[in-house]
Amino acid sequence: MHELPMTQHILDIALEHAIRSGSSRLTDVHLVVGDLAGASFEAIEIYWQFLTRDTPAQGSVLHMRRVPLELSCPDCDARFRPAELTYTCPTCGGTGTRAVAGDEFFIEAIEVDEADPASTSPPEHRT
Repeated sequence: MHELPMTQHILDIALEHAIRSGSSRLTDVHLVVGDLAGASFEAIEIYWQFLTRDTPAQGSVLHMRRVPLELSCPDCDARFRPAELTYTCPTCGGTGTRAVAGDEFFIEAIEVDEADPASTSPPEHRT
């Protein structure tokens, strides 16, 4: 259920940037989501469809790039992707590993319809 406020926050940020750019419509949002972010891609997609109704983002496409968990061993500097939920270094057996990838959760890119030139031009003055 925590995906609902996460998705709302993503939408708020994307719409803010779309409005700032002078666009009337958000078309695509690209997310980077790491395995450790604890977010369900499916839930985010469902909430996106619900939350974007009747907004400038309605009909937009949400793209999600998954980043797998990658760990680093401070003892031998090995980097590895754990096959299971074990954090032991496969090279030296060290247990003090730390995540170096896979905890990301951010908006990578936002695509909007081109701004209407008439809406961004200063109004004409008549004399």
